[in-house]
Amino acid sequence: MKRTTALFLILCLCLPLICCAKTDAPVQTSLPEGVTAAPVSTDPDATPGPYVPGPFDPETDYDNRYAAIFDCAIVDTEEAYYFYRDGFIRYYDKIMEEEGYLCPKPECQHGDKRPNPDCNASAEVNAGSLTYYEGQLWWVGDKNNGRSYAIYRMNLDGTEKTLVHEFQYEESSRGMIQYFFHRRRIYWSRMDQEISGADAFDTATFGYIGLDDFENHVLFERRSFINPQPTIRFAGESAYFFVSYDSLEPGAEIPDGETDYEAYVAFLKEHPQTDEILRIDPSMDEPETVYLDTEDGEHWGFYGFGVAQDGTIYFRRGAGLEDPEQPFEYGVNEYVHQIYKVGADGKKEFVLELTDPDGNHYFPVFMDGNLILGIDAEWAGLKGYLIHGVWLLDYSGNTYYRGELTVDYRERYPGFKHNLADYDSCWATETELMFCFAEWFDGTGAHGSDMRYYDLVKYEITPDGLVEKHLIHCRMHFLSDDDTIVDY
Repeated sequence: MKRTTALFLILCLCLPLICCAKTDAPVQTSLPEGVTAAPVSTDPDATPGPYVPGPFDPETDYDNRYAAIFDCAIVDTEEAYYFYRDGFIRYYDKIMEEEGYLCPKPECQHGDKRPNPDCNASAEVNAGSLTYYEGQLWWVGDKNNGRSYAIYRMNLDGTEKTLVHEFQYEESSRGMIQYFFHRRRIYWSRMDQEISGADAFDTATFGYIGLDDFENHVLFERRSFINPQPTIRFAGESAYFFVSYDSLEPGAEIPDGETDYEAYVAFLKEHPQTDEILRIDPSMDEPETVYLDTEDGEHWGFYGFGVAQDGTIYFRRGAGLEDPEQPFEYGVNEYVHQIYKVGADGKKEFVLELTDPDGNHYFPVFMDGNLILGIDAEWAGLKGYLIHGVWLLDYSGNTYYRGELTVDYRERYPGFKHNLADYDSCWATETELMFCFAEWFDGTGAHGSDMRYYDLVKYEITPDGLVEKHLIHCRMHFLSDDDTIVDY
């Protein structure tokens, strides 16, 4: 039944075609009933509520740009980009303009030998955890023995790879986990699944590990039938926990969405989502709830919210189809997405709509502390998502880029039928976009779809449009150890 919900979320991601770069402010449509419009303050000293976090410290604070990158890991430093995919950490030297495995051993075979535990670049990195912290790269990863996981650190040149601390798994707590290094703590969010009859329920749990004593602290948990997608963002010394959940419990008689979809949807409407945001800082024993919606909640997704450095919380909400009486059709009748913020009274306030002046709609697949990256994409069956354009703007509606996203890097691939999965992960600043693209064979040949190619591509935003630069290329085997398969 969750597949039915997943299909709905996929449809929500399908968006339109744009063809030129513009700098127009977004068009704000009429507000939903009962919602108050509020201008977004650009004053860095503005007070959004009773608590104002301190400034960002790049040596100790988690960079929110990385939080929405779920399928790989990217770190940006002054001299290099660091990129994790397919079991190895790679780098791109900004000065020398060259890429490689982050391993200084001259005799090492690096990724030509798999597995290669003696290579310093070899790693198992949990989602979001690769971080620049106090002058080094840090991460949390499974030890690949099914029993333990560990904290690691390494110098930026790949030397002195160190296992800092090892943990034993407890019971079945090896679900989908995110780790975030922030001010002497590793905050984590975890989702574990429980099977009840024919249904699967998820428990979202939040906590932190102290970097001084390595004690693991569980803060709170929420249970849900619909995937709660728990995650965390940061501002100053505070951590903000985001989670959506419902009131259903194992044993509930839930209609089968495959056989009676209308009954399934009606049942879910009777059990609305609760959206909750909590905040904690080191002076607090337990987190406080700063936003709670028990009547009109919806799934944000891992990328559907952000926290600005002034502590203002933003999140995405779906406004439904342009014409709710007609079915979804790309380019004709699409889903509309809006951005809200949490006001000083803890209530949501409408900010802007991701519909441009030409009537094109965008889905916010990424928001950092101050920016929204809207994606205009089409779901094309086996080809995955096809990006037609992007829109980078801030919460005040200022546009940094709106237009097509070139994919000139694909010239490296031959003319055989090949699939483009568009974005696996992305981030943005005011001056650049970063995408990790995925490519794969179209089920042809002896290996079918067991091979993936990944390309890290940077787009510099200039007055004349985007300047595309290919940074890193790698490949991943799923079912085959055959290294004779051609790489591109």
